[in-house]
Amino acid sequence: MMKVTPTDLFSRNDGSGRLKRAIQFPMVRMAIALLALSPAIIAFNLVYGRFIDPQSRWTSWPGDMGAVIIVGLTVYCYRFYVKLLEKRQAHEVRRQGCGIETGIGFVVGAMLVVLTMLVILLAGSSYEIESANARVTLIHAFFVFGMLAFFEELMFRGILLRLFEELLGTWLSIVLVAVAFGAVHLVHVEATLLSSAAIALQDLVLSGAFVLTRKVWLSWGIHWGWNFTQDGVLGMPNSSVDVLPSLLNPEISGPIWLTGGVFGIELSAVGVILNVVAGLVLIKLAIDRRQILRPIWNRSLRPMASKT
Repeated sequence: MMKVTPTDLFSRNDGSGRLKRAIQFPMVRMAIALLALSPAIIAFNLVYGRFIDPQSRWTSWPGDMGAVIIVGLTVYCYRFYVKLLEKRQAHEVRRQGCGIETGIGFVVGAMLVVLTMLVILLAGSSYEIESANARVTLIHAFFVFGMLAFFEELMFRGILLRLFEELLGTWLSIVLVAVAFGAVHLVHVEATLLSSAAIALQDLVLSGAFVLTRKVWLSWGIHWGWNFTQDGVLGMPNSSVDVLPSLLNPEISGPIWLTGGVFGIELSAVGVILNVVAGLVLIKLAIDRRQILRPIWNRSLRPMASKT
């Protein structure tokens, strides 16, 4: 499988002429790329309420297929933008290896949730199942959480992180995207500055996955597996939001610093530590594979190499 490097994701448009050079500035392209996703965003907003309404027919196979179609539309819009404006192949969403990388990421995300819960239980907290829903709820949660995770990963990794890196390099870009990712979650009902800081720290595992592979599939799988297992299976709030009916309806008790309370395990010290450790492992692998990009004012012809 061909390795994708940071510079493979640079625009190939020569930008001749003052206007074209202005359009090729990474921050301008960032805005245009987000605008290019408008058809998918409009489709998402039109049907989102139907996906999460338990009484709606959309919380069934039509909704599941709708989620798949919206993900496909999102990929198409993004590829159209890359071809038109950046004049290159959209390696970050190419089909080769997408199933394997997404699957590996999904397992990693799910295992991070399971390990977090095991540590929380071993530390003395309780998780008691009060009731359970029909197993078909897992199918709906699988598709809806996949759709939501893909939206976020393409925007935060495929667009924001990638284009920030062209100017600022990898390290500063990871920090900026983490801050933005945490800030976006402030809109949730139970969100606080502390919860957003916790989410920003955990964002390292997602950015690390993208930097390692230079594709969105691994980070999408991790994001998807985490949200699906946490909310869809175990019935814990996803950043204080219950998106869909989950398989299990539990009663969880224990200190907030350990369990995350009503916000969910994103606020748990255990969850934060495990995600940061996983992120550092991915970043170390990325350094070894020479996937770290220097800032534009300190850039050689090659990505930053690992020290041996």
